[in-house]
Amino acid sequence: MISATNELLAKAMEYMDMSDEMSEALLFGQKLARLDQAILMLRKLEANEEVQKLIAECVLEKNELCWTAAEENDLIDSNLEVMFRTAEVSIKYCEDSHEKLTWAKRIIGVCGAIIDNSEHISCEVAGTYLAINLAFFINGLSFDKSVTVERALRCADLMNKLSQDNLEIALAQWMAGCAVLCIGKTENKRKAVRLLMGACRDIKQGAGKFEMDFVAVGEGYIADYHFQREEYELAEQWYQVALEHMKTHDDKPYCWYFSLFSDRIEDCQNRM
Repeated sequence: MISATNELLAKAMEYMDMSDEMSEALLFGQKLARLDQAILMLRKLEANEEVQKLIAECVLEKNELCWTAAEENDLIDSNLEVMFRTAEVSIKYCEDSHEKLTWAKRIIGVCGAIIDNSEHISCEVAGTYLAINLAFFINGLSFDKSVTVERALRCADLMNKLSQDNLEIALAQWMAGCAVLCIGKTENKRKAVRLLMGACRDIKQGAGKFEMDFVAVGEGYIADYHFQREEYELAEQWYQVALEHMKTHDDKPYCWYFSLFSDRIEDCQNRM
């Protein structure tokens, strides 16, 4: 049994080596076939840590080849569902943070295109677009380039129709409200504030500590809206509420928000 296992492992690694040695001049399909053969061999083995690592290496190499070929031949937009599944699988196998970030950006780009162009959109696609963009926004202090006001609003509408999770629906509305306030047109911002206020209220009802972070950031953007309108007393009230939710955090993004809200409160007081 050990001998057979070693033989399979050796054969799989041989296929991996053959794939590595192939030049760009060789047919794309041949390289993929070698990787598929390696994966097939590896999956016949006991799923220990070494084998799982090799499988991940093969899958990621294969998917990177497929993605690069699709980009070079302008095939992504015509194969959005396939590219979504490719990125989805890749993220699950990623351990390297830089590699995971690359695939995360790819998948939300595809999700955004599906939201733009498809009549029937799954909750999975809309939910993936929402979850990754929320993580990017709350940690990076800005939206990823995949976010447009139209996409964010449609995502909120989709989650309202497709999701059974009230917190998820509220977070989608939160993202839509923030998107309009951050990158939308001035004339739409009053409606966005109402949307964001409702989202923050609903998030509070089912939120844990992590979700309350979104409430605090949302309240800060509501305060910004009033500040820009020179409604300084009202803006100060919203900044004070947001600040209370930030005091328990020492992560870099929250320190930035805490400092910003504190400065804005002082500014409001000086202007009243």
